[in-house]
Order: sequence, then structure tokens, then C-alpha cells
Amino acid sequence: MNIIMHKNELYHIDTYLKMIFDTPDIYGVMFDISMTNDEQIVVFRSDKDNGFSLKDIWNINYSDIKSKDIITLSELLEHFEGKDKKLLLNILPLCTASFTEKTLAETTMKNNTYIYKIRKILEKQENKNISLVSTDARILHHLKSDLFHHKLGLFMTGFDLTYDDVDIYIFPVHMYKKTICEQQMALEKEVMLLIEDEKDMEWLAESLEDDDMLPKGMMASPRFSFITNHPVHLKDILN
Repeated sequence: MNIIMHKNELYHIDTYLKMIFDTPDIYGVMFDISMTNDEQIVVFRSDKDNGFSLKDIWNINYSDIKSKDIITLSELLEHFEGKDKKLLLNILPLCTASFTEKTLAETTMKNNTYIYKIRKILEKQENKNISLVSTDARILHHLKSDLFHHKLGLFMTGFDLTYDDVDIYIFPVHMYKKTICEQQMALEKEVMLLIEDEKDMEWLAESLEDDDMLPKGMMASPRFSFITNHPVHLKDILN
């Protein structure tokens, strides 16, 4: 069964990458990415100790956070050159809240720059194990181009119940539907199930007892994966 780890604040980036590459049964990893005020595409992680959040990232320059275990997307991609791990890049939407016509125009321009820079960085990458995902279907539409050969995926949310034609669908457990997952896999799409916390783990343990709920054949498919911050706990449940 494919297990994809989601980077969180528990590990320093170098320690985390070494662990990923040294663990054969970890199929891949997902990183969240965002853009700084000076338009650097960075691998984001929240840090309660250092006291900065996603909103802070948008409003400060990369030089101000470089020492806080934040690396650029280009630096991350260098680590994955020649590696066979699947790499999911979760594109976090920039803030779109706006109260004036001027700030709306500025935010729209910043989002366009954000997407353009991501596309230009990834167009140079020949690594076919790289995929881009987002909760915002508009970002995925803007990334599509004749030169862009990486798979695109959509995080399904309660606010977006449509099934855009993408390569990957990521479901939180409260949105999981066996028939929909099977239909998408039959269309050669990838399906990923997000297992975030203890409540999700309990749901998974109960669902594994009912093959009609979570069929073993579906989980064994190369098109099916789990995404989790807790791979050891997840493996214990699956085994």
C-alpha cells in the first residue's frame, strides 16, 4: 500500500529528507508551498516556536525567514534529482480576502505571479514523479499548458463538490465515497485518502473491518495512496 508523508513542524528539513530517502516503504512525500513578499517560491511549514504563520510568509521577504528552516522550491527539487520518491507539491492559495477594488487588483496580480513562477520552475523539471495539487481548482487551470507535463491534483473540500478533470483526487475521510473512488481509478486517475489525526485513524481501523467500505483490492492498486503525518501509526493499523 502506498503511503505518502506530509511534511510538518516535527522535523528539521534536512532530517526529514534523510528519513524519507532512507525509508524504502515510504512511497512519497507532500510539501506545502507558498510565496514570500519578494516573490520567492518557498516550502512552507508553520512554526509555533518562531511565531510565524502562512499569512506572515506572504508579507515578509525570504531573507527574513531563510534561517528558520524554510527553503525555496528550487532547493527542494535539487534534493529530489535522481530519486524515485513521489513528490506532491501542495500549492497553498494566497490570501484572496479583499475589501477594496485596489487591494483586490493587487492580490489578483500577486496570485498570477505566484502561479507563473511555479509553472516556470516546474517546466524545467524532467522528474515525472513530481505532481502538483491544490484546494483551488483555479490554480490548477492556470498551471495547465502544452509544456507542463506534471500531473495535477485537486484536494476535495466541502466547498467544492465538482470533479474537475485532473489526474489526482485527494479526499479527506469525511468526503470519502467508495463508488466515486473506484470510478475515478477506472478512468486511470489517482486517488489519495488523507489521514490527518487520531479520529481519522479510528475511522480507518473501523473501515478496514468492512471490505465493502474500503476494499483491499482498491487499496492494493498503484493508483491508490494514503497521505498522513503519522506513517508509523498508519502502518500499524494497515498491518
